[in-house]
Amino acid sequence: MALLNPSSTALVQDDRYAATYRPVRRAGEAFLESRQERLVLGDELPVMPLWLPGGLHVAVDLNGTYARTCRAQRIVAGAA
Repeated sequence: MALLNPSSTALVQDDRYAATYRPVRRAGEAFLESRQERLVLGDELPVMPLWLPGGLHVAVDLNGTYARTCRAQRIVAGAA
């Protein structure tokens, strides 16, 4: 994300984060709008927007998806 927008102060300064972006036009100029969420080991994963054409988005529950995948694969989440 830093390569896409090196001047942004909103970028998460950690090694682990979730990010989403979308191209937008304002006053005839193209911009890349982004959202970053810090990921902390042991915390729940965030809900992030998946941007669709036309400015619509779907909220993606990353934690719920992870939990369902673990159950389907018979993986005990958090087991090492």
